[in-house]
Amino acid sequence: MDFLIRSCTTALLAAMLALSAPYADAVMNNAAQVSAGLTHSCALLTNGTAACWGDDSSGQLGDGTFATRSFPELVNWSRTGERMDHLVQIVAASGFTCAVRDDETAWCWGQNGVGKLGNGKAGIDERYPVQVSIDKPVKGISAVGESACALLDTPQRSLRCWGSNDDGQLGDGTKIDRAAPVDVVITERDGSRNLLTDVKQISMGTDHACATLVDSTVACWGFNWTGELGNGTFTDNQSPTAVIIAGGSYTKLSGITQVTANGLHSCAKFASTWQLACWGNNSQGQLGNPAVTSVTASPVGVVVGVQSVGAGSESTCALLADYRVACWGGNSYGQLGDGTTTGSRTPLILPITRAASLSVGNYHACAVLPDTTVECWGRGREGQLGNGLFDEKKSTPQRVHDIDG
Repeated sequence: MDFLIRSCTTALLAAMLALSAPYADAVMNNAAQVSAGLTHSCALLTNGTAACWGDDSSGQLGDGTFATRSFPELVNWSRTGERMDHLVQIVAASGFTCAVRDDETAWCWGQNGVGKLGNGKAGIDERYPVQVSIDKPVKGISAVGESACALLDTPQRSLRCWGSNDDGQLGDGTKIDRAAPVDVVITERDGSRNLLTDVKQISMGTDHACATLVDSTVACWGFNWTGELGNGTFTDNQSPTAVIIAGGSYTKLSGITQVTANGLHSCAKFASTWQLACWGNNSQGQLGNPAVTSVTASPVGVVVGVQSVGAGSESTCALLADYRVACWGGNSYGQLGDGTTTGSRTPLILPITRAASLSVGNYHACAVLPDTTVECWGRGREGQLGNGLFDEKKSTPQRVHDIDG
């Protein structure tokens, strides 16, 4: 009898392992874009659907539950199980997620305490996508913290923002939270307000925002206690102000193709030299320039040979010209991805030999590889690394598992 029990048990375990092994080894593929937020992550797939993983306490995964997951789940339209589709962009933020469809409509889901979903109904969390109240075509969205901004696909190329506005990060000239999108405006010296136009790219930070303009200059607005607006001051501004070069000449920073904002710092990439310039808080070395000891309200040079850059709360990562990834700054959760939890004031090269794109969240980061798989590293307590675990930290890139179910 004991022999029979042991034989049956052995056979059962073997069968279970045979079933689970392929699933455990399977990795997400067909990813076109990845977005790392605060405690969750999302990927846009090549077929126009999306999958999210990590914290789901407010429904930000969009699968109709409030179940935190360490495996990706497909985003649904509703409880009928129909997959959200025709997506061209997805953005994971703090407790909520937003996406843009190919018909240039914007949608958000998850936490909505200060109107983060932009549908005019603050306080009502949504487990499924709801349409953002914008009556113009949307080109793209940026969302970090509790605010979001949309770049409109109109001749003016203006911005509309919504959500938390306690530091003026919505750029409408006030500090009033907005549950419905409002225009970003420039406040003139005489008190009049004019629409910010000719925007090429927008990056929403935790409490501030920056945009690159068609003339290749940069404008920032919002919180500025550590100089993250780059205008030579440490004074908050509720409407856009130009980033200027140090030296007292008030010369605008120009030649910029991309800007990123998060935490208490910002970085921008030059078109011609592929060099980075960063400004703001440098307490963890997130500016990447050891000559800056604490803060700077004007841009300082960092590194040459950068394709794109992403800012985290205390760190920065860049996709280099040779498609490798470099990170610098704070590293308490392993968000620099170099196998340690020791911070660095100069760029460190990750073990990823080649990446197609990069996204930096508050305390973790993710990259899409050329084979359309995804790797994430850093804080993983809420499952945001997608590796099937809820580890406090992972200091080396982890393969994101296949979609659960």
